Amino acid sequence: MKEIATCIRTLRLDRQLTQAQLANELGVQYQTVSKWETGVSVPDTTMLPSIADALGVTIDELFGRKKNGCANSIPESNTAFLLQTYSQMYAPEAGPWNLSVKNKYLEYRFRDFFETHFTVPEDSQICNIGIGAGEWDTYLSYKVPKGSLTSIDMEDVCCRQLEQRLICEGNPNKITVIYADAMTLDFKEQFDIVTMVGSTAIESGDGLALLAKAISFVKVGGAIYYQSLDDKEDCNTVMLTAFQNEMSLAAFVEDNGYGFRCHYYKFEKRKRASKNINPIFENAST
Repeated sequence: MKEIATCIRTLRLDRQLTQAQLANELGVQYQTVSKWETGVSVPDTTMLPSIADALGVTIDELFGRKKNGCANSIPESNTAFLLQTYSQMYAPEAGPWNLSVKNKYLEYRFRDFFETHFTVPEDSQICNIGIGAGEWDTYLSYKVPKGSLTSIDMEDVCCRQLEQRLICEGNPNKITVIYADAMTLDFKEQFDIVTMVGSTAIESGDGLALLAKAISFVKVGGAIYYQSLDDKEDCNTVMLTAFQNEMSLAAFVEDNGYGFRCHYYKFEKRKRASKNINPIFENAST
């Protein structure tokens, strides 16, 4: 039923609806809409008329029998949105930073720490909190061709940008985008890896509370990648928060390159809270 999954997602995006908004209109949970769009499940036949009405199409169009809005094409409204998104990346306000050596260095360090300290089987279930420009999410998605990525952001525009890019770029992997405050979420199934990098903790207003929430998404035996750009954040407080939530420190890097004070952590979840277990400490500078 790949056709109906593709059509529901494409039509929803064309109408600028989030999964949560469509779910609310249909009287179901947003996870249900996500499962329809990723092909994990299909709508009950009794739901088809309601879904078609909510998306402004016929039932035939839900199954891809007509090209109107769902036959491997991006509607004009979404094309304009994507063009604006891409152009903003190098506009006068953002361009100098995005092209700077400092930014490229940070992007390298994000990935280098992950590549060095995390083993990612192809069927891993990963969750990232804080989409931003979506570059990190796209990178993670190609790590799990047989698994999945769940991306969360409380900014609707960040969610929409990522969703549209995935369609435009033909990203083949399973990615669920959730427009919500991560603090309000709970998952029945936990994740092998949870990541929270960049300015997410700062923008949340309470980085330690968000870290504790992120840890609750990690399954036993799983790990969390937490990266902090907050030069006022105390490492000992971060580690204490992790230890109090049944995590142990597996790797830590302090990096003062290019005038930034950045901290990179890998915490692992064990059955019982424990002290550091042979953690790897590094210090990088440029």
